[in-house]
Amino acid sequence: MMRTMKLRSPGIVALTAISASLIVSPTGVAQANELVEEYSVTEQTQGLESTLTIKFAKPLPRQSAKSQVESLVDSAEPNVAPTHDSSRTTTQASKSKIFKLKCSTPFGQIDSNGHIEMQHKCGSNKTPWGFWINENLQKRITGKVKERGMDSTVAGKRQGRQSDHKVDKNYHFHGTFTAKDNQTINYSDKFSFPVGLDIGTMKIAGKVKFTS
Repeated sequence: MMRTMKLRSPGIVALTAISASLIVSPTGVAQANELVEEYSVTEQTQGLESTLTIKFAKPLPRQSAKSQVESLVDSAEPNVAPTHDSSRTTTQASKSKIFKLKCSTPFGQIDSNGHIEMQHKCGSNKTPWGFWINENLQKRITGKVKERGMDSTVAGKRQGRQSDHKVDKNYHFHGTFTAKDNQTINYSDKFSFPVGLDIGTMKIAGKVKFTS
């Protein structure tokens, strides 16, 4: 599993940090107490990539922001990607590789942010899916969760966005992809919710292929 952390500071470019490394300002001077407006952690497993971002009600010292978000994802020392200065290049976590498994074999992945499952019966043209927010996050969410609605591309063809929701944090998000055997499903969804006075955003994405 890979976790990538991002910081955003008022008035400067966003940087990707390695584990507990310091933010480096545009002048190249490490700023241990630099204030940041938001902090992100990305996790990668086969067939699933999830990113949790907390936007703080007021800027916090970098170390405090890091500690707060890592406590939400129960993070110790995550494995992360190399640092890049986004003023020179756009930095993104590498997309999850296609996860392949035989049809009629359920797909499931779980990380610190949530748990996704899919089912595809051999010969069917439907693939039901479900997603739950993990309990470690549910304990900190203080209001309703807004789901954007699942987007997907199947065999290279974009599908219609599925229903959006505004529901309780323990809701079982679910829907169905129109996909046949040997077709690749690219999926993505976004959730937002209050964490006290702060705002949390979680994005999930992945690629799954059920072979015949």
